[in-house]
Amino acid sequence: MLGLPYIEEVNDCFQIARRHFEPLGINIRDYAFPSDFWDYDDDMYSRLFSREGFVQVDTDEWKPQANDVILVAGSIRVGFPTHLGIVQEDGRILHHYTGRPSELDAFKGIWRRPLMVLRHKSLEKKNIKPTITDITELVPAHVRARLTGRPQGTV
Repeated sequence: MLGLPYIEEVNDCFQIARRHFEPLGINIRDYAFPSDFWDYDDDMYSRLFSREGFVQVDTDEWKPQANDVILVAGSIRVGFPTHLGIVQEDGRILHHYTGRPSELDAFKGIWRRPLMVLRHKSLEKKNIKPTITDITELVPAHVRARLTGRPQGTV
């Protein structure tokens, strides 16, 4: 998806996000919106992505995770998101500025100061509580019998 020419509603930052998530089984619907949406709607990205199962990530202690959607003001200096990028496995950001080919950028500048970060609920890392396992349960039964002094099949 790198080097694609900018074509509004075909190759733009929203469309590149749609294509990025498709192989992950996340099919984002194609929404029509004006190219100057920031003149009409200051909450478009968060509203659309919320409809598609994305949730807001607390940015106070945020550690970028692959597939996070970073919402920034872009080149339009307003107080709400007008551009987005997607964190890649290598930590760089895939995005598509108006009038430029799609590209990967280092995680610096505006990407480090997002207005909002979204993560699809199916990609959220879960806090799994570790279970305590008896180490002898992990070895073959015949070895366990020797270790415990009990014949195979007894508990």
